Amino acid sequence: MSAMPMTTAIQAETTEEPRRRIKSRIGEVEIVDSNVLTFPRGLLGFDGRSEYAVLNLPNPGMERFKLLQSLDDPGLGFIVTEAASAANEIDPNDLQDAYKQCDVRPCDALTLLIVSARREAEGVALSANLRAPIVVDVPRRIGRQHVMSNGRYPIRFEL
Repeated sequence: MSAMPMTTAIQAETTEEPRRRIKSRIGEVEIVDSNVLTFPRGLLGFDGRSEYAVLNLPNPGMERFKLLQSLDDPGLGFIVTEAASAANEIDPNDLQDAYKQCDVRPCDALTLLIVSARREAEGVALSANLRAPIVVDVPRRIGRQHVMSNGRYPIRFEL
């Protein structure tokens, strides 16, 4: 459950805002400052990497996913999706608690899930980490990865 969809929360690529070129996992791309998020505490296991850009993936059919690309480390990026992909799996009370602990008003929050892709015999399996969602304060462009206090959430929720 997020207050606004990723497509409206993160600026469209057609904006007139100044652009800068960065190296990313998907090649060299241009970004606008409004697509940059700051994570003062970093992401879990990735301290010292505090600036990330939200990028569209170049693959057709992957519109519901974005790349959360580190600006500090061109080789570091995470596929993310809105928590709405698993809306029925996350208790709204737990999300409200996450927003409170992250000091984000629910109306300003965008909740993202980190997605993992695994090759299996049948193809690629996608799963999302429900235990540690990313809470973004959209107006301030500040993010924080929050570990849910309720241990019932899986790290690998099949999408």
